[in-house]
Amino acid sequence: MDKSPQAFSQKIKRGTFTLDDLQEIVLVTGIRFECAFVLPNGDRIEIGGKR
Repeated sequence: MDKSPQAFSQKIKRGTFTLDDLQEIVLVTGIRFECAFVLPNGDRIEIGGKR
């Protein structure tokens, strides 16, 4: 990631990650990130971020 350790630490403390930040973490770490809206009937509307 193109952030200093201090800036990254502050984002963690404040909980201010954007979807772009999370997608970058996915690319760097090789993990999978899932983000979706879940409707009352159980249907899911997937939002980007999957690897």
